Amino acid sequence: MLNIEAVQRVAAELDASCIDLPVSMLWRGIHPVNFLAEVHIHLTTEGNRDYAEMIFTALKEMELFSRVPVNKTGDEDDHLV
Repeated sequence: MLNIEAVQRVAAELDASCIDLPVSMLWRGIHPVNFLAEVHIHLTTEGNRDYAEMIFTALKEMELFSRVPVNKTGDEDDHLV
């Protein structure tokens, strides 16, 4: 497993954002065994959903985006702010 303190230190040195997924998983009560599929390489369907929600939430909190497409039409007006 990655040493999150080392990752955070490198991110700070590079003035980059860092998403701490292990902590996000703890806050959500997600156990890694339930997050990974049988072979422990790929995420389960639920794991993929949880992963996407954690990344989306972190990006919103970091204010790293202002507009996200909400449909496949490509219409410029169809966005969340």
